[in-house]
Amino acid sequence: ASNKKAADSNAQPVSFVEVMGKTIDVMNDATITSRGGVVSMVATAAPGDPIASATVKNDSRLTLHDGSRIDVSGMDTAQVEMERNSLEIELRGDELKDSPLQRNDADIRGEKAYVDIRDTDDIEFADISAYLAKVERSVDERLSAGGKVNVYSEGTVDFQQGAQVDISGGAVNYRSGYVLESQLVDDGNLVAISDADPNVNYDAVISGNERYNERWNIVEKIKSSTVGAGKGTFVQGYVEGKDAGSFNIKTNAIEFGGKVIADTVSGPY
Repeated sequence: ASNKKAADSNAQPVSFVEVMGKTIDVMNDATITSRGGVVSMVATAAPGDPIASATVKNDSRLTLHDGSRIDVSGMDTAQVEMERNSLEIELRGDELKDSPLQRNDADIRGEKAYVDIRDTDDIEFADISAYLAKVERSVDERLSAGGKVNVYSEGTVDFQQGAQVDISGGAVNYRSGYVLESQLVDDGNLVAISDADPNVNYDAVISGNERYNERWNIVEKIKSSTVGAGKGTFVQGYVEGKDAGSFNIKTNAIEFGGKVIADTVSGPY
């Protein structure tokens, strides 16, 4: 497992295995592994211009023998702190471009807030795309979705019984911890920022060890010796499953007796 991290705004290079020839045999006990990557196998009589036309047909052959295995399953070793789900943002013009009532509201504009990035599909109050693009993930996490296996032949494909292609999705393991999400004040009522309506004029933003004093119309800081105070809501660790990949076949004739594994992990997210 690698400890290096990169932001979502940077494309993740994946390992790419390419095999090309007129006759391709993946023999018994042979394994081709490209976790979360791409395996492309092309049986062609013309390597310079393979499968140029759908009408091409010759004696090219690609065989996945009994006992062979191609593995592009996603990584399942990534460990992530729960606190990463709390994303600190600053509510300025770009973030409030779709919230006209808040854009020039001194009680909201320029304030810091925390969003739960697990709820990004529900957030209408602020555009947080620029912040999400800066979230850093390890290589193992970025390769946690299943990869692609492409099998092409101008002749035949023989996917023998006992051969396996694994395109299963991987997983990300979150450790127990705290998730902090800001709330907005609407006439004394508290609304989670993920539930906030951009067409409502809110009175204040509160986060962590803060509370809204309706009588004086101020946000107050609260001192607390309680463990975890101001950190948000404690969340038990969980596993987040990722999507399986794809197995694509293009050929003039096929014998399909092998096994495709496309497992996924069920989790709360």
